[in-house]
Amino acid sequence: CLLFQLELKTTFRKSLNRYRIERACELLKDSDLPMYHIADACGFRNQRRFAEVFRREKEASPTRYRMALCRNNRA
Repeated sequence: CLLFQLELKTTFRKSLNRYRIERACELLKDSDLPMYHIADACGFRNQRRFAEVFRREKEASPTRYRMALCRNNRA
């Protein structure tokens, strides 16, 4: 883990969460799956933890993020 941190200048957990959230963004954009399915598909144990990590990375809840995508697609 130390090698990972020295090479990438971030921790493994942060890198993994970033990857999971990017995958979640794809699913939010390209599907109408419910949040608990997206959370599970991205490796989160529960929807609450998924929402916490998502909010920290994207500064918006998964639901608001999806709504913003829908608004932008209609414009």
